[in-house]
Amino acid sequence: LVQVFAGLLHLYNSGACHRDLGLDCMHTTLCGPHHLIRITNFCYALHRPGPITATTFVYGYHELKWLGGTDSRLPPEIMDTPENAQTLDYSHTDCFSAGCLLYEMMGQENPFEQDSGLVYSHYSEQNLPPLFPSTTVHPSHLQ
Repeated sequence: LVQVFAGLLHLYNSGACHRDLGLDCMHTTLCGPHHLIRITNFCYALHRPGPITATTFVYGYHELKWLGGTDSRLPPEIMDTPENAQTLDYSHTDCFSAGCLLYEMMGQENPFEQDSGLVYSHYSEQNLPPLFPSTTVHPSHLQ
């Protein structure tokens, strides 16, 4: 997971947003005794070269023909954008997708695939299935 976040940080610092991050976009390569994870499949990615600013990941609604990749990997603020919106802010999209990816890496289904209406609504942590369903893990144990 650390390699995935390092890859996302590199994308972000390069002015890129993947928009469809999932297990099917992760490929491993054996490099000596270690496995390296590569993020692939950039067909839905957005890229703005240059210095990162507050508007690097903000696109005019008219600039895009489509919101992005898989609905269950896009955050509610993108999926629930009104048709008359002037802009879309993709700055947090890959972080949202990484959270969904964490469920998949733990052997569970993406909660937004389980309940497709969830991505179009306001939800809280209580609306999501536990990440570790068979045991109770206190956040202090994850440090």
